[in-house]
Amino acid sequence: MLDGTTPDHADDPYSDYVPAAAPGCRAPHVWLGQPEDQLSTLDLCGPSFTILVGPGGKDWEAEVDAARRDFGLPIACYRVGSARLHDNGAFLAAYAVEADGAVLVRPDAHIAWRAQSFADADTTLAAALEQILHRDPA
Repeated sequence: MLDGTTPDHADDPYSDYVPAAAPGCRAPHVWLGQPEDQLSTLDLCGPSFTILVGPGGKDWEAEVDAARRDFGLPIACYRVGSARLHDNGAFLAAYAVEADGAVLVRPDAHIAWRAQSFADADTTLAAALEQILHRDPA
């Protein structure tokens, strides 16, 4: 679901990778956690949709719970900046979101939807999933 941003263009898209978090792009790798216990943002992506929210993204948790219930989908939700997911700001920069922003990642680790902040989200998570899954709103 496009959000109006255009990722940087690689001179040779076959051999050059330019990290971008625009919908349709592969989710960028960012190290999270402590130096002795790190994991990648890509490690958080699994066999279902995954939503990554910034450290101020607590409001997204209710939307994720509602989406799980309404769509009958397992949706993993991780708040970057929480205890095991410590971040030095690299996540916000790489994913181009504010502290209360969110990114929905498909099971193939590509960005499906992004809201740069909770308050300024162009669409709700439910509306995004309806479009992504080609479902009619109830």
